[in-house]
Amino acid sequence: DHSQLLGLGIEHYRSLNRAMVVLRHEIDYVSAAYCDDEIEVGTWIVATDGRLRLTREFQIIRVSDQTTLLRARSTFVCVDMAAGKAKRMPAEFADIYGSAVAN
Repeated sequence: DHSQLLGLGIEHYRSLNRAMVVLRHEIDYVSAAYCDDEIEVGTWIVATDGRLRLTREFQIIRVSDQTTLLRARSTFVCVDMAAGKAKRMPAEFADIYGSAVAN
């Protein structure tokens, strides 16, 4: 959804034959969630090399008390969708993801 919001939807991925796939997840489970808890999930890009990789952070909070339940960091790599192998980001990816890096 975040990529779609930035202007890179699945149709762009398909037409460019590229996708960002997870290479690594680091997850800290901070607090428990319970049945019927309403939660919010946030994500933002913290780094990209503009060539092959980008890093996102995530946070999940419980709405009722704003308690953080989870923090995560994920590294993504750009791949050729047809070949399933790492391949340089198209200019559109580098430009859009690069301009979305949070300070």
